[in-house]
Amino acid sequence: MLARSRRSSFLFGLWIFLGIFHCFSALRAQQASGLSASVGELKSRDGHGVPQDYVQAAQYYQRAVVHGHREAPNNLAVLYQQGLGVPKDAAKAVELFRTSAQRGNPTAQYNLAVAYFSGIGTSRDPYEAAHWFRASADLNFRRAQHALGVLYCKGAGVPLDFSQAAHWFALAAHQGYPSAEADLAALYESGRGVSLDYVAAYTWYSRAVAVGDPSASTRLKNLAHLMTQKQLDRANAILAQSSPSHPSPDKPIMGDSE
Repeated sequence: MLARSRRSSFLFGLWIFLGIFHCFSALRAQQASGLSASVGELKSRDGHGVPQDYVQAAQYYQRAVVHGHREAPNNLAVLYQQGLGVPKDAAKAVELFRTSAQRGNPTAQYNLAVAYFSGIGTSRDPYEAAHWFRASADLNFRRAQHALGVLYCKGAGVPLDFSQAAHWFALAAHQGYPSAEADLAALYESGRGVSLDYVAAYTWYSRAVAVGDPSASTRLKNLAHLMTQKQLDRANAILAQSSPSHPSPDKPIMGDSE
């Protein structure tokens, strides 16, 4: 029995590895071919215009889904969502996101929440969106933490509550999520949900600007005109002492980490 369990675990891991390997191989092939690839060249890959690696990736993920792997349904859902290696099917993607979400995958929980919030592949339901954003956020998924903060700012699917928004923005901001840094700064600048604090606002705007957040630069310049030199000096001193790392811009597609 133990030997069989170990063999099953090994196979699940192998199928996931092969699925991810073939997905990345297909992505590299697409990038290498560039825009010059003709329709005929694309069709030569599997006869249907789909890189063969995506087809193989979908097959490996499907095997892992059947055997209860946590991440596989999310990864397969992305292929259905984008029509890579399988027919494009938003409803099927939502079904698979839900399976992975119920197995405790924070990436799938986030993706399912986005589907409910946007109404893609399912009926739009901000309350279900909030539920799954919260589940993912509780597992420390920074994009979900930021999204939940946005819902609290809007009162969408949750009560309007700027203090809760600040809480979730702060969790994501401390993980280096640029949009959360800018939105947390805006709360400090306006004193909504937190005490009015131009120094804190300036430091968070600056961190967002450092990684190219498009909205933060103008807001930082406008804020600087409202601050005293003493406040600016304090903010710059804080920034000089701390240089938080910023993970790459986010696109949770596969797996359960960002």
